[in-house]
Order: sequence, then structure tokens, then C-alpha cells
Amino acid sequence: MTPLPAWQRQGNTLRCPIQIHPSHRTLFEDYLRHRHRLLRAYPVGLLHASDVQYEDGCLYVLFPSEAELVSTLSPPEPPPGSFRRWRNDELLPALLTLLECHANQVAGFAPFIPVSGRWVPPVSWFLPRPPSALSDEERRQDLRHAQSWVRSQSRQASRHSDWDTRRVDSVCAALGSADAAAVERLIRAEQQEALREKRQAPDVPSFLHMLTEAEHLERLAQVYRYRLLRREESDRLGLDTRGQFILEVEPRWQDPHFPTLTRPTPHELWDTLLDESRTTPLLAVSQGLPNPLLHKHSPKAIARWIGVHEDQPWIYVRRDGVKVPATGYVHPHQPGDLALMGRKRAFTAFAGRHPLLAAHLRDSARPEPFTGNPQPRDVLEDAILATRGVFAVQGPPGTGKTHLATQVVRRFLAATPAGRVLICAKEHFALDHILRKLTQALDKDRISYRAFRSVSLARRRRGRAELETSFLGTTLVGQLAERAWAPESSGWTRFQASTFDQHDQRLLSLAEKAANLFFCTTMDAALLDMTGQTAFDLVIVEEAGKCYPSELLHTLCFGRTVLMIGDQRQLPPYQERQTREAVLAWQVTLDQARRRPEFRQALQARFGDTFLELETLAREHGPVSPAETAWLRPFEYLFDRLATRHRLEEQFRMEAPLSRLVGKVFYGRPFVHRKLASNPLEGVLPQELDVPLLWIDTPHMTLRPEATEDPEKRGARNNLYERDVILRYLRRLRPSRQVDLVILTPYNEQKRLLLDSRELREVCRSLTDSPFEQVVRTTDEYQGREAELTVLSLVRNNSQGARAWGFMTEPERLNVMFSRTRFRQVVVGCSAHINRHVNEAPHLHTVWKAYVEETADARCARIMSPEELDSHG
Repeated sequence: MTPLPAWQRQGNTLRCPIQIHPSHRTLFEDYLRHRHRLLRAYPVGLLHASDVQYEDGCLYVLFPSEAELVSTLSPPEPPPGSFRRWRNDELLPALLTLLECHANQVAGFAPFIPVSGRWVPPVSWFLPRPPSALSDEERRQDLRHAQSWVRSQSRQASRHSDWDTRRVDSVCAALGSADAAAVERLIRAEQQEALREKRQAPDVPSFLHMLTEAEHLERLAQVYRYRLLRREESDRLGLDTRGQFILEVEPRWQDPHFPTLTRPTPHELWDTLLDESRTTPLLAVSQGLPNPLLHKHSPKAIARWIGVHEDQPWIYVRRDGVKVPATGYVHPHQPGDLALMGRKRAFTAFAGRHPLLAAHLRDSARPEPFTGNPQPRDVLEDAILATRGVFAVQGPPGTGKTHLATQVVRRFLAATPAGRVLICAKEHFALDHILRKLTQALDKDRISYRAFRSVSLARRRRGRAELETSFLGTTLVGQLAERAWAPESSGWTRFQASTFDQHDQRLLSLAEKAANLFFCTTMDAALLDMTGQTAFDLVIVEEAGKCYPSELLHTLCFGRTVLMIGDQRQLPPYQERQTREAVLAWQVTLDQARRRPEFRQALQARFGDTFLELETLAREHGPVSPAETAWLRPFEYLFDRLATRHRLEEQFRMEAPLSRLVGKVFYGRPFVHRKLASNPLEGVLPQELDVPLLWIDTPHMTLRPEATEDPEKRGARNNLYERDVILRYLRRLRPSRQVDLVILTPYNEQKRLLLDSRELREVCRSLTDSPFEQVVRTTDEYQGREAELTVLSLVRNNSQGARAWGFMTEPERLNVMFSRTRFRQVVVGCSAHINRHVNEAPHLHTVWKAYVEETADARCARIMSPEELDSHG
């Protein structure tokens, strides 16, 4: 029998001489790449190599550190009392991996021993499988080697009281018998025992688990206690009950387990749900206190929420044969969100135990302030492609993020045609944008590729017109189905005909697996299917700055090289402040459960496994620290600590005055301006309004009361005066061509006020073919987009002391608002209100000062009053 080839260690590298015929070298290198991807797909059982190379007749496998390899030659002593953990974390993963590798004709694990349940992959892992099965002797050698490792661990740990030596002896006996079937039976029995123990005492999850559950706690804040208005009450109040129930919500009710949660009013929740969906929302109705954190939640009754009273806490629910208890609880029922919650938990568990992130999650290194780029821009693509791990790029608005991603993929595929690339973004809009740019560039360069765009069926039904359809599964299945069978495969046609119902699914699977460019959002269900199954040579994640850990970290585990592009100076993850508060709320609740047995019992009854896992985390790990809570902004956390990072500083979108303003105010220094001169709005703007920066300065409400926000004093963030000024400005434009126009405001109430204006709708219709609902947008929903002409409505104008400006003065939100413009920007707002509240709105005040400075050159900026706007007309 020819002995299996063995590794030679040199520092952090393993090498083995392998003779490959020159005519087969390219094929062998492609196979190596495939096996490396498969190795990295293993979540447990095998050490992950950072790279695999074949040079000068030798196979080289590189690991992140020499210490990792050295530890596989001298195992650490098991800690006291750790048999259960050692069995679960080391013994079972190591032996199951050994058996699985043998089943796939991979052997030769000596002389290395597993560390943390992971073996060094043997040479045979990277070689094509031989035509014959493994010999008995090859299997025996590995099993005896594993037996020696188990015995050494047993001898070192036998003095510990909690170490079950009898069970270790039985494992050693099975391994010594070299009977693979006996070993597998024993290991499966140990697995079942571990599962039983886990049900009684869950494993300690990562602290990321707490951060993800804090995200979900928002759902608990949407639970309301109600009572059903009786018919006579409704009649007395003059309310129509035909075809509907009227539920009176208790505005002061607090959740007994989370009393500090900030609860939106029914009016606020109604508005939010309508903004998110084009249909009236569903409500889950229950008589007892519900658990909306259960992702497989099946409420006993579901009702259609059809309205809310203007000023009373009454909600209207369609009858439709629904039985609504006289008293009970309601909360939104959104099946899509329930599925998303399940995926977030699965992705968090995957990332929390993945070896790629282990060092980052353990490391509490202090952030390193960014002072300059480690490499010049002209070698950035080289630096990214040479990275084995994560490379973080901060991409301010207009600095060429998509161009960078396109160039990296273009160069990678040109050099590595058999490589596979995963491209993700948080939102479909950004993903389709990079898909179009990238495929156009590859087509132009005649670089071969197969692209696949993963989209859920629900998304296709809801917004197919908005999606790039060229690479959807349905399109590719049609293309594959049109192909004829090869002559030598004609015998399969009868089999294909007999399995016609499954044919489309097989073709869809083939389209997915054959793609070397795979596009999906970071929360796509396809990624869930890939965990533990698939890896990529290159992963690119756009919009990383907007992602929570549950939306980002799992994507970083899929690649040998990962390019993460984001901007921590723009909007953070959605409702991040509330999520931080939810982390504290969970920790207070868990502390009460520790001290009050009856409270703990109620929590377990309501929240089940969710509570038990967080209780285990609190007991074994302790409270989540501020450094761990900082992971709620994972892109920022990693960018501040990685050596492999870069900030893009060349501006290609904005005109020079706005480029200077955004660079100085939000990034500490001006961008290098690279935009080519153009005039897309020529003939549209009157000469006196044709400047890059125009501020229409509205009077303070103490001088002109009609300029106030919220004129009806109902607590709404809207401004009729600014709406009328915007209307007057747009009427000055000459609709000689289609205008790329957007009207932005920070507030939903102002957005609705603008959308309700018939005059504004008509004016916009004369300027652009875009739907009016896409012209008027909030700042938050417009991040990642841009327009030739942007009109900003600041709204705030009041006589308040504190909170005169509110959330809109956050620098990230201001940055997004002021950086959407490609050519001309118009601001409608009150500078006097800014100057009165400099301490509250320092960044907005800095923006105003920058505007004033730019007016020194009349070609750059201008400030005018609404009256001047009219006088020029």
C-alpha cells in the first residue's frame, strides 16, 4: 500500500511535494480552489486555512498564525470540571468529522491532533479522490491516532471530579477496535445524550445573541391591551360599528416584564405600518399576554386593522367573522417579519461560533483613530485582493464605492475564471445597482461569468417591476430549459420526462450552483441554506454601515477575501438607539428574574427558549459590556480596529462647493474633487437660481407666525409655510426637459403634507415622469440614492427651549440629507432657528456657516428670502 502523503510544517505554512503534469495544472488549481471553499464552509471540525497555493511542485496551505499549528502538536490540558463541554465542543466535532472524511475518502490526519474540536485538514483533503475506497489500514491509523489523543486528554483530566472516565474509556475502546460502525454508534449515542442535556441546560450563546434579541424587543413595544367597546357605548359616542369592531387601547398600560419600553401610540404605529406596506396591516388578537418574539407564532385570531381614531385611543378592526374577546391584547402580525426574525437568530448563532470571527469577538482592542490610508488609492484593489480575511472600506457619498467593487470583481474574475463571488447589500435597490454596473463592465471587457440574482417569491410578486430581472432564477431556468440534450445524454430524456414536476427545481438548483457571481441581500433565505455548505473566494458587502450584527457578520464568514463597504458617518442600523435601550431592558429583566423566582417562572412561561438562552448567557458570561454593545454598529467596530482598511476620498458625484461642505463638516477635511464639468439642468433653472447651493431662508416664527411648524399645535412635525415656498420655487423652473428631482424632509408628517398637496403634485408632474410618491421622500429612506436637483425641507421653526430641533440634528442624518445632490441643492429652512440653538444643533450650524462661506463666490452659493424668490419671478 502506498503511504498517504504527509505535511511538512514551516512556520504558519504546511507544504507537501505533489507532482502535477503541466497540462493538468490549471485544472488542479481550480480543484484546489473548490476544496478550499468546501473547507471554509465547514463550521466545525476542521481548521480553516487562510489560503491554498500550488507552486514549484509543492502544495502549500497557509494558516492565520503559527501558534494555531503548534497547538495541534501539543494539546492543552482540559480545564477542571469540563467533561460535558469537552465532549460537546471537542470530542464529538472531532470524531464526527473524522468519520465524515473517511466516508468521503479523506484520511491521513496524523501527526496532528484536534484543537477545539478542529483537525488540521490532511493532504488528501486537497487531492482528487482515488478511484478505490480507503483501505482498512488507512482508516485504522486515523482511529488509533484519535484514540491516543482521547487517552492523553483523559489522563490529564482524570483528577477532575466531573470527568467521566468510564465514558472516555468506552470511546477509547471503540476507537481501538478500528470498527468505524461501532465508533459511529457510540458517538451518535453521545450526541443524543448531549441533546438531552442541552434541553435541560442550554449551551452558552455568544453575546451577539443578546444584541439580536434586543433588536426584536421592538415587537414587544407594539403589544397593546384593549377592551372591546360594547354596541351601546359605540352608539352613545356616535361611532359606526357596521362591519367593524372598535377596540379601546389602554394608553398607560405597561408590559409587566418590560415596563420601561417606549411604546408608540396606536396612531404612530398605524402610520409606520402604512408607510412600510401598501396594504392595511393584520393584528394578532389574544386573550392572554402574547409572545411576539416567537418566530413560529400562530395566533388564535387574526384581524384586519382598518383605521384609527383621530384623537382617541380607538382602533377599528374589520369583523370578517373574527371572534374578538371582550378584553385582551393585540399586536401587528407580519409573517414576513416572523421569518426574518428566525433567520436573524440563525445567522447570529452561525457567526457567533464561526472561527473567522472568533478572534474579533474575543478581542477587546481599543479603536485606532483613522488618520490616513495605509495605502495609496492606485494600489487599493491590489491590497484588497491580497487580503485573507476582512478588508473594510469607508465610502463617503459620491466617492466611487460601486466603481471600486466593480473593479475588484473584474480583476478577480479576469485572473481567476473559476473563482466564485458573493455580492450582498442590505437593500434590493443597492444590490440591483451594483449588479447592473458590474455585469455591464464584465460584458464590456468580455470576461466570462454566470450571474444569479436571488429573490424571494414574495418579493417578486410585490415589486417585480423594480427588480433587475435578467439574472432571476425564473429567467435562468427558462434559458437552461431551452437547451437541447447532448447526443450522448439522450438516454436521460425519458428519465427527465418522468420527473417533469421536479425539473424546474433541478434547473433552479443548477443555475444557483453554476453561478460564479451570486447576488442576494444580506438577509436572503439563500444564505441560510448556504451556512455550513458553501463558501466563496471573494465576498463583497455593500451598505455594511446600515447593518446590525445579525444582518452582516454571517456574510463575512463566507469568504476567503471579504470586502466590506460602508460609511459609519451616515445613518446607523435602524432604530439603533432603541436597540441599545432594549439591551439594558433585557439585562434589568434578567436581573429581576435572578432575584424573584415567581417573576422568573412567568418569564419562562411566556418567552420559553428565548428567555432560557439569555438567562444562561447572563449567568455564565455576565452582563453585556459597553465594548460588546459597540458591536451594534459592526462595520464601525471593525473599521476602527482592522489594519486592513481604507477611506475613499475622491469625490465624483457632487459639485465642488457641496463637495467641500460635506467633506469639511462630516469627514474632517475636503474631498479631492474629481467630478467632470456638466450642466444637466441647462435651460431648466432661471439664471438667478442656477447655483450649486441655494438656501431659501424662511423667517423665524416669532417674526412671521405663519412660518411656524405645526400650526394646528397637534404635535405634528410639519410646516405649511415651507411647503408653499417649495411650491413657489418649483414653479420658477422651466420644464424644457425631464428633471431628476427629489424633495427630502426628515419627517414623515412633512412628507405626508407634501404628498397631500394637489398643487405640488401637478407642478412635479410637469417636471418629471417619476411617480410623485418617489419624488417626495424622507431622508432615512433615501440613503444610497441621488438626484440632479434636491430640495430639502428642514421643517423646524418654533419657540421651544430644549428639543427645538430634535433627532434631525444627528450628524449621520444631516450627512445623508445634504449629500444626495449631484448638481443643484436647494434648502428651505430658518437660519435664525439654527442660530438660536447652536448648542443643540452644532453640525447643522456648521452646515449653515459653510453655506455662508460659499456665498463669497456668487457662482458657488446664494442665500435668499422667500420674497426675493418671488421678486425675481
